[in-house]
Amino acid sequence: QLQLQPVIASGDTRAARELFASYAGARELAGMAVYAADGTLIEARGAHPVSLPPGSADLRNHEGHFSAIADIESRGGRMGRLYLSFSTKAADDSRRRDILIAGAAGSIVVMCALLLAVRTSRRIARRLVRIADAANRMARGDLSQPLPDDTSKDEIGALSRSFNAMV
Repeated sequence: QLQLQPVIASGDTRAARELFASYAGARELAGMAVYAADGTLIEARGAHPVSLPPGSADLRNHEGHFSAIADIESRGGRMGRLYLSFSTKAADDSRRRDILIAGAAGSIVVMCALLLAVRTSRRIARRLVRIADAANRMARGDLSQPLPDDTSKDEIGALSRSFNAMV
């Protein structure tokens, strides 16, 4: 706004062009314009309304863009308005990328949890199958092969030790 005060005071399109050129590389800035107090265009670049009548608060927001209007008063008391149109593409792309990363990370965590659950359940199942096999052998009268010592401090280890003591 401060840089545009001389443009508003004199209607100097060349000064406005030079100022706008310094913002030409901004990816998010889709358009900018400066208007006189009566709404006539002094200078513009990119997407902008043809005129901006006084009192107009129409920000012209639409899919992929957000616009803002600011009043400018020059030192001499002349009024004008600045119009800026910003592209939301960079923010939308960043949001999409963040969602994909979060989804991928969540999927990896779920897959790791499933893998861990499968390995753990298989390990438990193998230990229980060994106990069941020994119980079947004992039921047939074969007492020659006790279970291998299960030194685990969990419930299945306690069951195995109890079974061996019984044999």
